Amino acid sequence: MKKRILWIAALLLAAGSSGESSAQSGYRYPYVQDGKIIVSRDEKGGVKKDCLHPYWTATPSHSVGEDANRVAARFEVAAADADAAAWGTTDGSCTTPWRRPTQRELLLMWVMQDRLTEIAAFTDAWYWSSTNNSTDNAWRVHMGKDQGNGSVNTNALSVSYRTRCVKDIEPVMNYPKVVEGKYIVSEDEYGSSGGPFHANWTAATAPSHDENSANNAVSRVFEVAANDLGERLNWNNALFGCTAYSQPGSSAGEWRLPTQKELKLIYDKKSLLIGVGSFQEDYYWSSTENSQKPIVGAWSLQFLSTGASDSQPIKANRGCVRCVRDL
Repeated sequence: MKKRILWIAALLLAAGSSGESSAQSGYRYPYVQDGKIIVSRDEKGGVKKDCLHPYWTATPSHSVGEDANRVAARFEVAAADADAAAWGTTDGSCTTPWRRPTQRELLLMWVMQDRLTEIAAFTDAWYWSSTNNSTDNAWRVHMGKDQGNGSVNTNALSVSYRTRCVKDIEPVMNYPKVVEGKYIVSEDEYGSSGGPFHANWTAATAPSHDENSANNAVSRVFEVAANDLGERLNWNNALFGCTAYSQPGSSAGEWRLPTQKELKLIYDKKSLLIGVGSFQEDYYWSSTENSQKPIVGAWSLQFLSTGASDSQPIKANRGCVRCVRDL
């Protein structure tokens, strides 16, 4: 059964390795915060949704193969053990919002116990999980570092074991958010800024639009190019420049000029865009045309340290260009 604990640890680490394993903070997931909170996912990234259960204040009844036998995105481990008790009574020692951990949460606590420095050490003994196996037995984990070494098996509900309660930390997901210093996320499976959003576009499918159009919106997730195009360009050449742009991991044709609203969002988040090159204090082109003079005019945004300033120059003027790519 030791293989099971190793499988859980590998699952959580591997689940975060597909582009989100290292957040801007530099953490790998899962990690321990403040010596008592296990974090598998936060606002910067983390393990995949398939490894997580929703925010709970009480653990629902479940068996080992059900979706509820997962881990919270962030949960605090109690400072000390509750009194030893039979399985059917241990929930009484975890007062809301504290609850008894799932089998996988308890396994994760065993894996991370050396980093849980602000709580009392686990006893070299068996601990109950909240995960049942049948009507008369449930899953337990041996929390010892030596004898038992994270063994996991089942036993009768009438047997008394220790319990270490846990408490979910309510997720704080502020949208839009910046992930890995280069992706702006306005909506994902965990939350949303509320839009308005446009469909995913490439250079070929991005529609002409003005500031009043429903297409003057933001992509749910888009990548900001690593650098400006090499020179200041007029508006038409800015469009063509983004069409031809590529960088490692992408191809020409995937990139486009940002909408006016996306450009404003880039400005608002530029201090968090640490994975891309810095922005100049200059005018940047958007793809949004001026409704009053769409043939000759388009919108740009002046990036200043003191704030952003909208501008409506003629398309023949030259400005800086930072392309984006929908994901």
